[in-house]
Amino acid sequence: MSTFLQDFTLSLDSKWAEIDTLISRAKELKDEDAAFYNAICRSTTVLIVAHLEGFTKDLIKNVVADLNRSDSFVGLPKAVKRTYCVKYIGSQLEGDSKSYNKKIENLIGKFDDLNSKISHEPFFYSRNKNPSSSALITAFENFGIVKVFDYLHESELDVIFSSSVPEAREKSSLLKSLVVNGSEDYPYKIVDLGLGIVKKKASKKTLWEEFVDQINAKRHLVAHGNEFDNNDDVSELERRRVIVELLQYALIAIMIENLNV
Repeated sequence: MSTFLQDFTLSLDSKWAEIDTLISRAKELKDEDAAFYNAICRSTTVLIVAHLEGFTKDLIKNVVADLNRSDSFVGLPKAVKRTYCVKYIGSQLEGDSKSYNKKIENLIGKFDDLNSKISHEPFFYSRNKNPSSSALITAFENFGIVKVFDYLHESELDVIFSSSVPEAREKSSLLKSLVVNGSEDYPYKIVDLGLGIVKKKASKKTLWEEFVDQINAKRHLVAHGNEFDNNDDVSELERRRVIVELLQYALIAIMIENLNV
């Protein structure tokens, strides 16, 4: 039986179809209808970020579904238990760490006894926020994966920022096949990726954080009416779309590799 995560990973291609259609249409109209071309490019700028946001939420939902189907509460990773219990206790008050942690441990013990199922909502980043780099970091920290972008820092995936679109697609396809195989069963298991996706401490924002924040900034300018001109050529949008796709597979790989540690 396939996992929810594997089914979700296999569905990502179809989820990109809308954006691929817009990019294809923009290429056709670039020299024929400037107004329509610019409108399509501006729409694509917003939709690429919307796609990343939807991906993050669906990734969380499907991982939680696999946890519920395959594990009792007592067998869940400790970080997952803690994030779930914080939902019922609320944020820690200043200077109250000892008492706060005791409450969490007591609640974890109670859920262990009840063999409780978990819901996905406590694992989302804050509501009404775009998928900025900090929001994605928070979402992964909720599963015990700290500083998720450090796993991509100085990895072989960095080369995508200087690669051609065909080269980037090839790299994305390779990573997808590894992720699909690794998520076939739960507990997840991934063979050696050979892509250097291991945690390396970064002294400043990684290339991936800068990229995510940049596309969010562009989306913000368009969506909030601060920018009415089209500043992105369709070729740049096509590259951006492929980079986001590869980022999605990389984030899945990091989840698979770390969730059961």
